[in-house]
Amino acid sequence: MEDEFSSLKKNHTWTLTELPAGKNVVGCKWIYKIKYKPDGSGDRYKAKLVAKGYSHVYGVDFSETFFLVVKMTSIRVLMALAAQYNLELHQMDVKTAILNGRLHEEVYMVILEGLKVSFEKNKIKEKLKTEFKMVDLEDIHHCLGMQVDRNREEGWIRISQPRYLVEKLARFNMADCKPIDTPMEPGLKLSTLDSPNSVGESEEVKNIPYQAAVGSLTWAMVTRSDISFAVSSVAQFMSNLGLTHWKLVKRIFRYLRGILDFGLVFTRVDKPSGLTGYSDADWGGCLDTRLSTSGYCFQLNGGTISWISKKQKSVTLSSIEAEYMALSKARAETMWLRELLTDLGFELESTTIFCDNQSAISQIENHKYHKRSKHIDIRYHFVRDLVTNNLVKLVYVPTEEMIADVMTKPLAREKQWYHSQNLGLLVGNEEERSK
Repeated sequence: MEDEFSSLKKNHTWTLTELPAGKNVVGCKWIYKIKYKPDGSGDRYKAKLVAKGYSHVYGVDFSETFFLVVKMTSIRVLMALAAQYNLELHQMDVKTAILNGRLHEEVYMVILEGLKVSFEKNKIKEKLKTEFKMVDLEDIHHCLGMQVDRNREEGWIRISQPRYLVEKLARFNMADCKPIDTPMEPGLKLSTLDSPNSVGESEEVKNIPYQAAVGSLTWAMVTRSDISFAVSSVAQFMSNLGLTHWKLVKRIFRYLRGILDFGLVFTRVDKPSGLTGYSDADWGGCLDTRLSTSGYCFQLNGGTISWISKKQKSVTLSSIEAEYMALSKARAETMWLRELLTDLGFELESTTIFCDNQSAISQIENHKYHKRSKHIDIRYHFVRDLVTNNLVKLVYVPTEEMIADVMTKPLAREKQWYHSQNLGLLVGNEEERSK
């Protein structure tokens, strides 16, 4: 706590003053966490002083909330490149980095109790001078809570979250649960019909830590693409959960309990395949809205760097249209990834995107137009321009080989395991890998 307070003072984070009339004041509190050494053992306790910003009113005390953070996709891209080209992979830690942001609004916070500070009246500074220290953490072993294993001789990097999963299983009383081999029962479709429709049913779920559990699963997805569809499904019922929804949340934890050491692997290959993608969609899978689900994944030299499972924004009238809209969603990610790799100095050929709907591919490549497709929104036709300009090449792949299938529907054990392996998910030791 003393270290944190010293950093706050050194960065001139605040100026002591009297509260002007008509201004809202926020409280503050300490947040505690444990920092870990590269080998995963405990290093030291850390305390962070935070303001209770939730008491501020939008439009009165602030106009927007934003903090620049790295995308997990960018981190996975760097992992894939480091594995392929045997690059050095170091990490640096910015000491009290968050203190270097600049506020445009004046924020008044209650003086922290128990701290001896000298009180002097000054006006709140409009701009805070910032300085910070950089700590070299040497070779990367942990990153944002992820465990990073590497074998430079064999040419692979693996990221996983076993310690995080163990902590969350314990938190939600699932540490000794019976493992199961799929995150979601094949054919299961959740619905608001499973939500409470009486006071008694609402009381049954009132104390269930549903939001916290789903939030924990969402972070687990940064290395576990195999649970994307299941987590996306339960996340749709954060405010109207029922016992059926909670049962699925626990099933996902049971699945994770069975393979705690599952991790995402990036491997050096003799013939780099560059950037490739897989795009898929179900059709009208949501029982409540009949919206379809888009799913895509992108790989760099065979290592999965980006994926998504998300409901489409409008109802589609055919499976072709659903696939078309899914391809448009993948198109946006394609352009972002291409720009990122270009900024890193790579010259890219056209990006291959695999699709298992030949009619959708034909409609895009041949610019077919007929009454059944004229209603498709203009923005979804942009993928045609990418194909025409040779930025994207669409290639048909049989449904059995469609990796993104795991992002659009619950699968049986064999298919779930097959696609998980193709996504680059492997267990961390040979004994478990052979099971």
